[in-house]
Parts: sequence; C-alpha cells; structure tokens
Amino acid sequence: FKTLVDPNAPNTTQVYATDNLNTVITAAPAGQILVLYPGDYTVYSGSIVIGKSLSIIGYHPYDKPKLHVQFSLTTGLSANVVIRDVDMSGNGALNDAFRYNTASVEFGSLNIVDCNIHDFTRSFVAGNVASKVASVSVDNCVLTDIVTSGGDFIDFRTTYLASLSITNSTFDNCAPARDFIRMDAAATYTGTGLTSNVVIDRCTIYGVANNSTVATRRLLYVRFNANVLEVKNTIIAGSSGFHANQTSTSQPTFLKNNYFNAPRYYDTTVEAITNLKHDNSGTHTILDPGFTDAAGGNFKVTNQSLIDNGIGDPRWLQ
Repeated sequence: FKTLVDPNAPNTTQVYATDNLNTVITAAPAGQILVLYPGDYTVYSGSIVIGKSLSIIGYHPYDKPKLHVQFSLTTGLSANVVIRDVDMSGNGALNDAFRYNTASVEFGSLNIVDCNIHDFTRSFVAGNVASKVASVSVDNCVLTDIVTSGGDFIDFRTTYLASLSITNSTFDNCAPARDFIRMDAAATYTGTGLTSNVVIDRCTIYGVANNSTVATRRLLYVRFNANVLEVKNTIIAGSSGFHANQTSTSQPTFLKNNYFNAPRYYDTTVEAITNLKHDNSGTHTILDPGFTDAAGGNFKVTNQSLIDNGIGDPRWLQ
C-alpha cells in the first residue's frame, strides 16, 4: 500500500494532461510540488528546464501520467529535484532523459522514484559541465531502450557526482553497446579530496554493455581519482561486458550477485582483459533466473533459490 500525495496540500499545484507541462514547470515557484493526474501529456513535448527545487509526482502510482519530455537541469544552487510515479518517454527522438547543463554550480539531489523511463537515444543522466552534484538516486524504476548513441548510460565527464544510488530497479537494453556507468576524472575536482560513491543493490540488469569492444562495455567505467563502488544482490544477464578495467577504478565490493550468460563479470579466463576487476567475492551464483519472457520485458524470476535469497529487482520475485 502506498499513501497518495495530497493534491490540496500547501505548495502544491494540480496538473492535468490538457496543461502545457513546460509552462507549468517554468511558472512554478521553487519548492513547489506538482501533482500530475493520469493522462497522455501531449500538449508539450521536448526539453524542459528545471533550475530550482521542484517535485513532479504522479497522483496515481498505478496509472502514471505519460510524459514526452527530457529535463535540462540548470542554475538552482543546491536545488533538489524529485521525479516520482511518471512514465517518461523520449519517443525514440529525445537524447538525454536528464542532463546537467550549467557550469560552476553546486547542485543538490536528483531523486527518481517509481518511474518508467524509456526510448531515449543517448543517456539516462549525464553531465559534461564543471559543476558538483550531491547525489543521484534511482529507486523502484524500470528503464528500457535507452540506447546510448554517442554517449554512455549514466555519463559524468567534467561534472563531479558525489553519490550514485541505484536500487530495486530494472534495466533492459540500456547501454546495449556502451558503458553503463561512466565517471571521468573531472579536472576541476578529481584529486582534491573528493570521492565518488556508487551503490547498485537489488537490481535486474539485462542486455547492457553487450558488444565486442573492450573499451565500451563496462558496468563501472569510473576514473574519478577516489571512488568507492558496491554491487550487491543484483542479477546481471545477457551481457558480454564486465565490471571494470581501469587502473583508477577501485576494486568494487561485491556481495551475492547472480550472473547468467554474463561470464566476464566473474571469470577471468573467458577473455584476456588488462586490469580486469571481477567479482572475486566467492558469494556469487551463476543460476538461470528462468525469466518468464525477457524478450518481452517480463523478468519475473522462477528460480526458487534466487527468490528465496532476494536477488534482483524485488518486483520480479513475488
């Protein structure tokens, strides 16, 4: 059971599919909660700028409003953005779902919760400006067909991201031929005492980094000078990729992951890869999850051992 957001609470605006979402977001004061009622929001499609703290929340979790937009995150010192209970489509035409676009800013948090996000041509979340981002968190989401043409799935280059948390989520055909997470040695910030932290926990990851080029098929392409990485309770399947191979990437902490048709994540004998960092925890399994229909996006697990041990996105273990 999930408590619905109160559409009549203070600092709340009710939004309908007949509204222009770009106009509504532009006019909203900082800190406002926009409650979106169900429907197909077709009045406006394209890029929307968010330069302030704002929450965009679908009213009915079981009937998510359908948006056809991407978000450009700008200005808004320490702004915190929440996106919850929406279906967000790039329609196979928009490139990045979320991108940080202003330099010399200390951004706050971006929290993406209970969302379906799909059909973007490049990145899910990205930043290539000299700024700091406190945190990006993704929880209880399903992401599909974000195909990374010209970029990586989560792609931070000159932007420093302090914390990335990915939990209870499914990734299907995301970064099919590119790196899943990329964090470069952002020149303004790397080596200055800052650390990038990454946690992947209880996720189902299918068909990512699934190509033949060593240089573009890593789950964790992390080159920021100081980094702490964890991957746990996660199913990785249908991938020719591997965890990491950069000297600047710290050895990740691995715990109770399951790999199926993804041998390079745990087996160093499959292919000679320099600096390969694999799951050496001794806690992993290589069980067939018995997905109901992976090709159709149904990753319901039928393997009882994985169900009993809570491995993968919980939505598929029930």
